Amino acid sequence: IPRRVRDLTNLGKSGNTGTVRRLEFHSVFLTSFDSVGTDVLHTLEYLDVSYTYMSGSVPTELASCRKLKELYLNDASFTGKIPSSLCELNLDELWADCLGPIPEVTCDCATVCYRGLPEPKHVDMRKSNETRKKKEHAQTKKKKQR
Repeated sequence: IPRRVRDLTNLGKSGNTGTVRRLEFHSVFLTSFDSVGTDVLHTLEYLDVSYTYMSGSVPTELASCRKLKELYLNDASFTGKIPSSLCELNLDELWADCLGPIPEVTCDCATVCYRGLPEPKHVDMRKSNETRKKKEHAQTKKKKQR
C-alpha cells in the first residue's frame, strides 16, 4: 500500500479498464495527498482517509472530485478550514474533526463532526441543524404572535 495517494496514478492503466470510484485508506499509514492523480480524482465517489497520519491543510485538489459523494477525514491530523470549494460539492457525507472547544478543523458543511481523545465524541450535524432550525422557527413564530 503506497504512503502517498499520488503513487496511485497508474490505476486504470496498463490494461485495467476499470474506473476507480472508491478509495478506502481507513487506518492505513498514509501520510500525504501530494499530487493526486487527476485520472483518479475525476471518477472518485467515495474517499476514506480517516485514522491515517495525513496532516496539514485539507487539499483543495479534492474539490476536483466532481463525482465525490462521501468523504471521511476524521481522526487524521488535518488542521485549518475545510475549503469552501469542497463544501460546494454538496457531499452526502463529510466527516471531519470539527467538534469541541478547539476543533482541529473548521467546517461549514460537515455532516458529522468528531472530537478525538481524551474524550472522543461525534455529533451528527444534520440532526443538530434540524433541531436548531426548529427552535429558530418556533422563536420567530412566538415573536410574531406578540
